[in-house]
Amino acid sequence: MSVIHKAVELLSFFSPDRPEIGLSEFRALAGRDKATVYRHLEALESVGLLEQVPQTRAYRIGPAVLRLAHLRELTTPRRAGALAVLPRLADATGETAHVSLLDGLQLRQLVHLESTRHSTRVVMENETYPLHATASGTVVLAFGPPALRIGAETALTRFTDATPTTPAALSVAVDRARATGFGVSAHGFEHGV
Repeated sequence: MSVIHKAVELLSFFSPDRPEIGLSEFRALAGRDKATVYRHLEALESVGLLEQVPQTRAYRIGPAVLRLAHLRELTTPRRAGALAVLPRLADATGETAHVSLLDGLQLRQLVHLESTRHSTRVVMENETYPLHATASGTVVLAFGPPALRIGAETALTRFTDATPTTPAALSVAVDRARATGFGVSAHGFEHGV
């Protein structure tokens, strides 16, 4: 793993539930020594990808990310394109519709839109979704490259009693998605969904 990869990997530890991370926590999450992690944090801070919170000395995402995100959306307007079709999809199906992007062995939510036809709505609060435990994920595995499925089979985390946690159980869901063209997951990632 290159030095750049190790430094940038630290950014993946941030989430809505973990907006600030201290040096010791970074060290534990990355499984590296404190001096190495500190050098990587300094490098990320020097280019604006991270900033240190004066009151806590913890780190948070820096302002350079905004420029990069804005540039990405200007040059590859995926969010705007998704928002152009999601209302029709949500209306036609009567269900919450969403678009996610493949990010390693998970899906990262780009945008979602709740249907106005149901009083019961699925609130999509998560930023990432596992491939093996969601309907969208099983479709990605059904039509994606074989290496993706092999990777997913090494990370079969149990979220509920209905989560496929063996390669055989995952195979059933993936084969059904391949045969029908759509994925089904009943309570695989969250109870009640």
